[in-house]
Amino acid sequence: MADIQTVYGTFTKATGTGNQSVSTLAFQPKAVFFWWNNHTAQDTFEDAVRFGCGLYDGTFQVAISAGHADGGASADTLSTFDEAFCMRMMTEAGFNYARAAGVSLDTNGFTVNWTINNGLAETVHFLAVGGAEVQAKVGVVDSGTAVTTVAATGVGFQPSCLLLMPVWSTATTATGDCRTPAIGVTDGVNQGCMAAHGEDNVNPSNTTRYQRTDKCVAALTNTGALLKEADISSMDADGFTLNWTTNGAPDGGVYYLAIRMAGASPTVGAFTQKTSSGTKAVSGLAAEPQTLLFLGVGNTASGVVVDGCRASIGAYQPASDVNGAAWHGSTHGVTPTEVVKYNASAKAVIHATPNATAASSTIEAEAEVSAIAGDGFTLNWTTADAVAREVLFLSLPLVTAPPEAADLFWSPPVVHVEGGARG
Repeated sequence: MADIQTVYGTFTKATGTGNQSVSTLAFQPKAVFFWWNNHTAQDTFEDAVRFGCGLYDGTFQVAISAGHADGGASADTLSTFDEAFCMRMMTEAGFNYARAAGVSLDTNGFTVNWTINNGLAETVHFLAVGGAEVQAKVGVVDSGTAVTTVAATGVGFQPSCLLLMPVWSTATTATGDCRTPAIGVTDGVNQGCMAAHGEDNVNPSNTTRYQRTDKCVAALTNTGALLKEADISSMDADGFTLNWTTNGAPDGGVYYLAIRMAGASPTVGAFTQKTSSGTKAVSGLAAEPQTLLFLGVGNTASGVVVDGCRASIGAYQPASDVNGAAWHGSTHGVTPTEVVKYNASAKAVIHATPNATAASSTIEAEAEVSAIAGDGFTLNWTTADAVAREVLFLSLPLVTAPPEAADLFWSPPVVHVEGGARG
């Protein structure tokens, strides 16, 4: 049997400093992707956003995080990234209330060291990859400011898929307005990306979001306009090449998780929300999913920057039948600010609308993965409105046969994208 292992899960953040080990995995990971939103109570709205994502491969790490205050007469937002940590949790004022550095990737999980911590036992989501047929590397490549191709080299292998997170500086740590999450995925053929934003110190609030299915990287300016975007040019023997089609100053970094799966291919694609409750199937994947990652800004397929910050990162693990997601949103053009977050314990996709209070915010649509087929999956939309919002996904494959030599550089299929934004 091919040894390709992937898993989605959650853990509760420790409340004190020192090492914390997560030992719930059935394999030793080669890299871990983390995300969080400062949430302790599950399946309820809470005010204010403290959202972030991190990567760790046992050698290199980065944490990208943001804070956005609720109820202020003027918007109060902040973002930061730091290569000294894989999780950095901060407020909109820049106060680090918790941060952790990766210590080790263990035989059945991973260990992090909390150098600063508070008493908040919040939920952290993670996606881990490992196995003998898997190679994984976390790194960073500069974007430059030219409309041209830029190669990332030194990866050590030809990736099967990429998870990409752009930032607004080439420094190893920097701060700016709330510009996270900005996340993209590609399998070398199919791609998608999302970005969200909240401007600091303005009245009324200025918040925006952006999503595409023909780009794998997008970044917004401090005022919410499009700053940078790139599509995948090629997966190379020692890395990958990005084609920058919009590339404003300043120069910025793109952090990446590169994954190679010998004899198998991940699939990136997109689908639209069902506009009534019930099930909807997605098919045409390269292989049966072992783990699914879902991304979205809660907008129909448009390819343009729209008002209102929304972002959801969710996942599903078929083997344990576990769904989960973290969502946040902030209203555009209001005073005082309306900033809300939500953590779903049993849904993989969340679309919601923030309101003046957390309690008055509403779920517009939510779905759980209810079935896995040979080349796809089915979502059960337990709540749905009439808006056909676009959702991006990355499917990491379940492989039950050993890799054949002819399969080692097998290309993924072109996945049909419903209503995708095409240039």
